[in-house]
Amino acid sequence: MKVFINWRQCSIIEKKVEHFMDLKIYPSELSGFVEAPPSKSLTHRALIAAAFSLGLSVINHPLICEDTQATIKSLQNLGVDLTFYEDHIVVGGKKALTNPKKPFPCHESASTLRMLGPALSVFLDGFAFQGSDYLFDRVKKSYHSELKGLKISREQKNIVTISGKLSEKDYYLSGETTSQIITGMIMALPFLAVGTVLHLEDITIQNPYINMTIQVCLKFGVNFLFPDNQTIIWDERTGYTPTSIFIEDDFSNAAFWLGASCFNHDLRVRASASDSLQGDVAIFDFLKTMGISFQNDKGDFRYSQGQIGDATLDITETPDLGPILAAVASLGTGTVIIRGIDKLSYKESNRAVSIQDGINRLGGNVKIEENRMIIQGNHQLEGGCEVESYNDHRIVMALSILAGNCKLPFVIRNFLSVNKSYPNFFDEYQKLGGKVEVVA
Repeated sequence: MKVFINWRQCSIIEKKVEHFMDLKIYPSELSGFVEAPPSKSLTHRALIAAAFSLGLSVINHPLICEDTQATIKSLQNLGVDLTFYEDHIVVGGKKALTNPKKPFPCHESASTLRMLGPALSVFLDGFAFQGSDYLFDRVKKSYHSELKGLKISREQKNIVTISGKLSEKDYYLSGETTSQIITGMIMALPFLAVGTVLHLEDITIQNPYINMTIQVCLKFGVNFLFPDNQTIIWDERTGYTPTSIFIEDDFSNAAFWLGASCFNHDLRVRASASDSLQGDVAIFDFLKTMGISFQNDKGDFRYSQGQIGDATLDITETPDLGPILAAVASLGTGTVIIRGIDKLSYKESNRAVSIQDGINRLGGNVKIEENRMIIQGNHQLEGGCEVESYNDHRIVMALSILAGNCKLPFVIRNFLSVNKSYPNFFDEYQKLGGKVEVVA
C-alpha cells in the first residue's frame, strides 16, 4: 500500500507542534522492548547515491526525520522522483538534474549541506542553501579552506550562496573537525575530472564514517583506488547504478536506550546489524570498559551484569557517543575520563559544554580539562531544575535517560529538537513507562 511516511510520529509532537517547547520528565523506571530507529547517516548517503544513479533504486527501512527530510526536499528540488511507501522509498535517479533557482532547504542539517554541496557545484552554475545561522557558522570555514574553486557568500542571515567549480587535480581534506565534507567529495568524485585525487589529512579511510561512505558507493556501483590509507581516486571504469539497499538500525540512537538499560535492567533493546558499518556500534565496547556486559539474543540486547566504575574512553572517531557516555558515567560509582572531545564543539551545540551543564545542574559532577571530560559518578542525582537542550537532539536524549535516577522531576527546554534524528523518541519513552508532561 502506498502511503506518505509521517515523520512527526511522536504523540506529544502531534498535540502541540510549536518548535520551542519544554518537557517535564518525572522519575520513573523504564522496562519493555524498544527497537532502534534506522540509521540517519546511512539514509543520507543512500538517498544521495540513489539520486545520482540513472534508474530506480529502492531504499528499505529508511529514517524519516528533520535531517533526512532536508536531503529529501533538496533532491526533489533537483527534479529527482521519490515515491514513499510504508517501509521503503523508491528513488528515480536522473542523468540531468535541474536547477530549481531557489535555495535548497537544509534547515539544521549539516549532512545535507556538506554531502550535497560538492556534487551540486558540478551540476549547477551557482546555488544556495537556506538554513539556520548557527549551521552556516559551522560549515563556512571548511568550504573556504578545503574546496578550492568554490566561493561561499552569505548575503542574507539564513542563506548562503555557493559558486565556482571544483577544478583542482588534488584536494587536501582535513578530518580534524568533521568527515562530512570528505564524504561529499567522495560521492562527487565520479563527476569530477578523471584523475582527481583526494588526500585525507588527520583521518584515514578506516574512519567509520569514511568507510561507510565508500561502502555505500560500492553498493551503488562506484569503485575507488586507494594508493594508501589517506588517498582516494575514482575508478573511472565504474559509475553510479541503481540498486536496492537496506538501512540498518542506528547505533547512535540505540546508544541512549542501551545506556538507560544499565540502570533499568528490564529494558530490552533491538539494534541488529551483523556487520555494522557504523562506528557507534562501539557503544558496546565503551560500556564494557565501564563495567557493563549485555546478553545478545540475535540483535536483542539486555543488561547482563556489572556496574559503571572507573574507566578511560576515547571518542575521537565516535563523537556522537559523547553525551550518552557522560550521562551514563554520571550515575556510576567511579571516575570516568572521556578523551578526544574536540569534535564535540563542532556539533549542533558545543556538546561537551552542553552535557556538562545539564548533568551539573541535575546535581552531577563533570569537569572539562583541555581535550577530555572527567565525570565523577553519583548513583542518584537531585533533579528539581530546568536544563537547557541547546537545541541539540543528542543532549535532550542523553539527559532524559537520567530521570529515573533523579530524586525530583526536571524540565528540559526545547525538547522538540529530537525531531532532528529521532522524532518518536518520547513516544517510545512513554511506552517504556517514562512519565513526561509538556509544559508551556
